[in-house]
Amino acid sequence: MNASAPALFRLAPNTSERQKCAWEEHMRLWLHDQISEQLYKSFSQKIHYDNKTNEFIVSEEWAIWLARTGDPSELRKLYPQLADLIFSPKQPQRYQRPKFDAAKASVDFARRIRALWGKQYGKVKRTRDESQAGISAEHFAVDICKMLFPEKSVHLTIEAVLAAAKPSGKHKPGRKRILRAR
Repeated sequence: MNASAPALFRLAPNTSERQKCAWEEHMRLWLHDQISEQLYKSFSQKIHYDNKTNEFIVSEEWAIWLARTGDPSELRKLYPQLADLIFSPKQPQRYQRPKFDAAKASVDFARRIRALWGKQYGKVKRTRDESQAGISAEHFAVDICKMLFPEKSVHLTIEAVLAAAKPSGKHKPGRKRILRAR
């Protein structure tokens, strides 16, 4: 698709609703195109198609990851001389593959969107008014996630994305302030 980036990062305050909608749609299409291209590049580095054998060839890194998740067949294809020695690691009895979380994917997309904005427009941050108006990276990330994964992200909200972006676990304690006598 190769959509070009919108010329402006931020619209003028007196812009009409029609122009705002057109700008948002243009920004959404450009971000979707850029993120899809990034995902395709990372995927194509791990898997490529061989025209001679009419098969997909998997990189060693990807084959090892597949073997660790329980499918050693690609690793056996890469190393046929060791095929009889390659087995997937013993999994715990209740092992389950990690489930896809649309909120975590949207958090990743929001980070990518901020990086794209920084690369395209320089270091520019959104104002609080723009975030409340629905022009934040999280809003665009939710829209893109709903375009890419319609079934998995039906109930995805901005609040879920913001909650998934927060770190979990122990946090460093705050700095203690010492009161000095005057």
